[in-house]
Amino acid sequence: MLFAGLVFASGEDVEELSYLYGGDDFVSIATGHRKRVAEAPAVASVITAKEIEAMGAQSLSDVLETVPGLHISLTESNYNPVVVMRGVRSDLNQQVLFLINGLPIKNAALGDRGEVLRAQSIKSIARVEVIRGPGSAMFGADALSGVINIITKSAADIPGLEVGGSAGSFDSKHAWLLYGGKAADWDIAFGFDAEKTAGFRPKINADQQTFLDASMLTSASLAPGRGNLGRESVSVFVDAEKSEWRIRASYQGVFNQQTGAGLAGALDPDGEGDARRFTFDATYHQERLTENWSATTTFSFYDLAFLGGPYTLYPAGAFGAFPNGMIGNPRLFERHYGIDFTTFYTGFDGHTVRLGAGYRYNDLYRVEDARNFDLSGGVVPVDLGAVRRVSEADAFNTESLRRLSYLFVQDEWRLTSDWVLFAGARYDHFSDFGGTFNPRLAVVWVNSHLTSKFLYGRAFRAPSFGELSNKNNPVNIGNPDLEPEVTDTYEIAFDYAYSPDLRVGLSFYYYQVEDLIRFTPVASNEGGQTGRGAELEFDWAVSPATRLNGSFSLLRSEDKGTGEAVADVPEEQLYLKLTHQLTSRWAVSSRLNWVLGRERDFRDARKSIDDYATLDLTLKSKGLLSGVDVELSVFNMTDENAREPSRYNIVSGSVTLPGDLPLPGRSFVLSVSKRW
Repeated sequence: MLFAGLVFASGEDVEELSYLYGGDDFVSIATGHRKRVAEAPAVASVITAKEIEAMGAQSLSDVLETVPGLHISLTESNYNPVVVMRGVRSDLNQQVLFLINGLPIKNAALGDRGEVLRAQSIKSIARVEVIRGPGSAMFGADALSGVINIITKSAADIPGLEVGGSAGSFDSKHAWLLYGGKAADWDIAFGFDAEKTAGFRPKINADQQTFLDASMLTSASLAPGRGNLGRESVSVFVDAEKSEWRIRASYQGVFNQQTGAGLAGALDPDGEGDARRFTFDATYHQERLTENWSATTTFSFYDLAFLGGPYTLYPAGAFGAFPNGMIGNPRLFERHYGIDFTTFYTGFDGHTVRLGAGYRYNDLYRVEDARNFDLSGGVVPVDLGAVRRVSEADAFNTESLRRLSYLFVQDEWRLTSDWVLFAGARYDHFSDFGGTFNPRLAVVWVNSHLTSKFLYGRAFRAPSFGELSNKNNPVNIGNPDLEPEVTDTYEIAFDYAYSPDLRVGLSFYYYQVEDLIRFTPVASNEGGQTGRGAELEFDWAVSPATRLNGSFSLLRSEDKGTGEAVADVPEEQLYLKLTHQLTSRWAVSSRLNWVLGRERDFRDARKSIDDYATLDLTLKSKGLLSGVDVELSVFNMTDENAREPSRYNIVSGSVTLPGDLPLPGRSFVLSVSKRW
């Protein structure tokens, strides 16, 4: 996965050969320009479209689960994916920065990526680049525990026309179209993707309403019952490139998204919501602005909307009231504008200097709230009878505006033929809470088959609008005086190419996070954690037809306030992938994912959550008929009873789902595609 296309050279020769001959073993987000993964000043991973196709991945979550030190958990609400990077977890993925083609994708209201990240077409992805560790010196806010950059396909990645479709378990259907070609001297890429699924229906034996029934002597819970995970999605993208210009636009929409185990952790069989996102960016790149200068300017825009509900937060009879259930209908609308300027200067001997500046305008311009309850009187909601539109003063959030400007500098200094020093820093100024300064330092030594890295970085997460201004919520109340979360991380990494057929990577890290934001119930900077761990990865070409790669991750993290282990994060993970070319047309790939050592919150009386191991298999034929590919994937072949932890609420002292979140059992997907 990480170690394709080895070139045994050093220094500038490696860089030159890499650019001439291409290959997959590159990462761009570590320095702003292409760099071999082994020599990048970060602990990085790259997953290419070829690897995504070989593993039969059906979603971005499937792809990310293969990255060392990264685990995909779930929330009760919608079964949304939770990216746990090196033991740092939040239900909204706030401490991991997501980029699409190098531009940040974030909902300012909650600090998350929203429902539409699920609609990101897996077929549109050319490669996924991941930095495990801090990235704020390059990318600013939210790159606290890691950075994930999704690079979409260009015309060069799509040779002609491809049409495909798949069907599988849970009445799932998927169709896609990709095209790459030329039009009026422009290189054009186009993609369309549509999915529909009835969804896995997990059995929920007890939910949050079960806990409320026991404490309030009611009997409203719908548990035991089934969760609901049906949805529809559409994704469209266009990429046009000509000379110095590149223009991209995309649309992602999720429709009739059901609520999983319920937005409040109480089963909601009828609740559905929609979400959509439109993005646009235009980049002008001058490779030779002058003899020693290159420059890139990017204008970007994205518009997003969350159109929730109506949702039944709690069922009929909850709190001894609400004959029709406790109903909410939240809606959020945002617009984001940005301009980014980057330049490289190579006029100093042995130095490559990168300078950058930018401006962002984040506008939560409309908040709508309709409901049949009132929370102003305390923890127990008051039944208002009919659902009614509440005033702006009573809405769950406030229309907000944030302006951000930033400056950064980075110097790549080749000290000798095999030593390189990277030093950089970025300053971000936010209109609502002030400025933050984040440096990084890296020393990389390349000598024959071994590369060694010594890394330090500081990173931060900006408070979301919700954390600053939430209201009318008994357990999540905003605080306008919040400071950003901050982490300092130290890493040592080694990359050893034993031979062209075997390569091994080993990294060690230590971090400490300060000022974690927690609702107790008012948001405050009272949290903190430390973490230390190791990540071993390897890639072995066993024979010309067989390849084995994988990783093992070890983590120990601790809550600084309690001294206890951080809850709900895996302390060990093992991932193995075996790919074998059976014949010239048939190949098989098997994947083992073993997740171990998830501890409960020390106040949670439940036993530790069980470890699980899932085994997936993909059988693929390329060119079975003229231009036709056929693929059969089986997920969780052994029908493992795998579960992700439901979380302990430190405010209420309750567990939302006592039986945790069941994962799908054995499932199948059959895909057929044709290329012209």
